[in-house]
Amino acid sequence: MKELEIVEKAKEGTRTPKPGLEKSDVLSMLILYSGVVMDTRAIEECTRLNFEGKIDFGENVKRLIGAGAVWYCVDLVQLKKVSYGADDAYTESLPLTDTVKVGNRFSARAITDAIAATQRKETDYPEFLRRLIAGGCVYYVIFMKGRKMTYVGSLGESHDEDFPEQLIRYLES
Repeated sequence: MKELEIVEKAKEGTRTPKPGLEKSDVLSMLILYSGVVMDTRAIEECTRLNFEGKIDFGENVKRLIGAGAVWYCVDLVQLKKVSYGADDAYTESLPLTDTVKVGNRFSARAITDAIAATQRKETDYPEFLRRLIAGGCVYYVIFMKGRKMTYVGSLGESHDEDFPEQLIRYLES
């Protein structure tokens, strides 16, 4: 990203500064370091398009990487998603309705079934989240650069998956 683009994004307020920093401080730091800035509008658009069923997981990941995100965490108890960049984070609420209570027992089988149904395009993103919740998942983390996913239950149980090869090929295209 060119310095001018970074400066313009800072002026637009698309960066979530660390607490205590003024916008002018952030702008100065951006000019000085020319680091990658997360585009929070693009991140919000990914979430909206996911919930509308207009993009799939692969396109979501590709767009989030393009927006400067490195990894993200979806909290299924508070219904929030936090996207993390190289040195900042952006939190947004998830517009999930008709949710069920988080299941009492973590079921790796329920998690893998939800993932498989989504990969086969049998469910949309909101239904995928509902299935994770019913399966006892309290949050999940997508490590986009590491190409891994981790789903976690309330007692620390977890299920890890690597990105499927076809997704890796898509991201590299």
